Amino acid sequence: MISRSRKSRRTGTIVKVIGIVLAVLVVIYIAGIFYFQKHFVFGTEINGVNCSLKSVVGAENKITDVVRSFEIVLKEREKKSETLNGKDFSMDVVFDDSINDLFEDQNPFGWPLSWHKTKSRSVGATVSYDKQKLEQAVQSLDCMKQQNMKAPVDASLSYNSEKKEFEVVPEEEGTTLDETRVLQAVLNCVEGLNEKLDLEKQDCYVNPKYYREDEAVIAARDTVNQYVAVKVTYDYDTDQVVVESDQIAEWLKVSEDFKVTFDKDKVQQFVSNMAQTYDTIYTTRTFRTSYDYDITISRGDYGWWTNRVEERKSLIQFIKAGKSGTKEPVYYQRGMQRGDDDIGDTYVEVNLTRQHVLLYKDGKVVDQSDCVSGKRKSPTPAGIYSVTYKDHTYDDHQVALVGEDYSSKVQFFIPFCGNVGFHDASWRRSFGGNQYLLKGSHGCVNLPYHMAESIYNTVEKGMPVIVYEDPNVPSATTQEATTENRN
Repeated sequence: MISRSRKSRRTGTIVKVIGIVLAVLVVIYIAGIFYFQKHFVFGTEINGVNCSLKSVVGAENKITDVVRSFEIVLKEREKKSETLNGKDFSMDVVFDDSINDLFEDQNPFGWPLSWHKTKSRSVGATVSYDKQKLEQAVQSLDCMKQQNMKAPVDASLSYNSEKKEFEVVPEEEGTTLDETRVLQAVLNCVEGLNEKLDLEKQDCYVNPKYYREDEAVIAARDTVNQYVAVKVTYDYDTDQVVVESDQIAEWLKVSEDFKVTFDKDKVQQFVSNMAQTYDTIYTTRTFRTSYDYDITISRGDYGWWTNRVEERKSLIQFIKAGKSGTKEPVYYQRGMQRGDDDIGDTYVEVNLTRQHVLLYKDGKVVDQSDCVSGKRKSPTPAGIYSVTYKDHTYDDHQVALVGEDYSSKVQFFIPFCGNVGFHDASWRRSFGGNQYLLKGSHGCVNLPYHMAESIYNTVEKGMPVIVYEDPNVPSATTQEATTENRN
């Protein structure tokens, strides 16, 4: 009996406790219903702000406080950051009626179910701010000051003289900001209440136009390295001029858009210096005459003569072709051989004083004769010249020499100084002596038929013609020169 009584009491106690707990829960639930008829339920997030347990006014005030204390942290390059404070540009917020609608839509009877659940809601709220003050705040940032901005630098090419090649110099991004982009990015953050702004990700920086891996950069590098790998050799017999990497590198120019060109002025200067060193045209020469003495001749246009403009073009094209090799300059005219004595051993010698012409071939006199040169009013010009061309009469082709007061038909004509040249003179009965003084030509060297024919058959364009006054003969006399082989 006793045990049953105890069990009854225990059961009654448990029932009472449960009843009390239920009563408390009911009271809490009912109280919650009344409370949440004027407040937002648990887990209410409005426009990103936790408004749980807040009235409409309380939620508006909390959102307003958040807006007024709003800050934007700007992430900058070089691991720097700065902060913009909403107070500096009078940030505020204006609500419409949608927050009331949101409140009325909530179910206060279901408030216990909101305990472990968060609902994000959005209401109509306009963020206001002073745009002028915002712009001033942005301008006052350290990163926006010109003295703190580092301009971007494009990738470039640099010549490594040790490796004999061009290398890519990486770009430098710098820290220069685009003011318009920065301001727009900040405005977006303000209106969206975003507290973080990564200037890099928002493309606010002024970036280099060309990066190290860009196709144009790599293509330019490959092109210039192909050029500097070329070796050009000019062979002047006794001397060589070699153009290699370092020299070529100085001539190359790479534009801002990585177009590769040659500095024409520098290449032209190189060609001009080389021509000045090795050209022999218009130089003073010492010539050993057939009469065993030396004379100095400074006039005449015989010799090596580089076409400097065309050689500059040719050299550039040679390098662009990308193959090393020996190159010969582009010439207006050539000498017979290289070296100090560029006359060689095949030439025509004209002694005006002796009125005598000698034809040399391979160092030997193969023919000679007296001549009649230009008279005093039209003397044959002394100097060293080149055979310009040669012509002769054949079939229907007649060689005729025509001047202001004469016209003469000849069989052979070999000019060497303008219209002055060698030709036969069938109208003359004799040659040599001093008849040239009064009955000389208009400048040409008149010759017997056999001598004119010999010269025509022996010489070619460019061969030298040496014309001189004999300092050892005071007057015109006809003398036979030695016919011994000339060494």
